[in-house]
Amino acid sequence: MTRVDKLPVHCVGRGQLMSEAVVYGGVAWLSGVVAAAHEFDGFEAEVHAVLANADAQLAKAGASRSTLLHVTVHIADISLMPRFNAVWKAWLIEAHRPARVAVQTPMVDQRFSVAVSCVAAVAIAPVEDL
Repeated sequence: MTRVDKLPVHCVGRGQLMSEAVVYGGVAWLSGVVAAAHEFDGFEAEVHAVLANADAQLAKAGASRSTLLHVTVHIADISLMPRFNAVWKAWLIEAHRPARVAVQTPMVDQRFSVAVSCVAAVAIAPVEDL
């Protein structure tokens, strides 16, 4: 049996204040994922960009949307959830529905109106360990 203090903690995309993801014990926790760009042609385009960035960050952590366990949707205006859900449904893998919660959240960067935080099972070793 492996002792907990002997399991490695992998930091993926480590920055000055936080990492894009942290992998420990076969689970990846992604920070609040926003779109890679700051300008969008509408809310749905922003959601597509956020989910594309989530795909990229999940892959770097050794996970994917098929291994998602839980997602928190942070949205500046909760009345936009039906529009978010339309894009979300198309993005999801048909056979897999992670647990999810949505919260109305003021965005630190006002250029964004939505972010997602994800927890996923890790299928392979993380790409990056900084």
